[in-house]
Amino acid sequence: MDFCKRAPEVTDMYRISGEYNYMLKVVTASTEELVHFSERTGDFGSSYTLIVLTAPFEQKMMIGEEKVI
Repeated sequence: MDFCKRAPEVTDMYRISGEYNYMLKVVTASTEELVHFSERTGDFGSSYTLIVLTAPFEQKMMIGEEKVI
């Protein structure tokens, strides 16, 4: 967890159920930077990478949240 707090590429960290314990949202400027980040995480166990191709919407409001203008 400390690694993720210090890594500038990590914008969000989620504790999840299933095969893996955590899901990270990572933002890099290039695929080369993503490879470098992935190599730095190798000491923490195995992982796999999914790349967002498009984002039809982001930050959708949750039920009960007030809209911020």
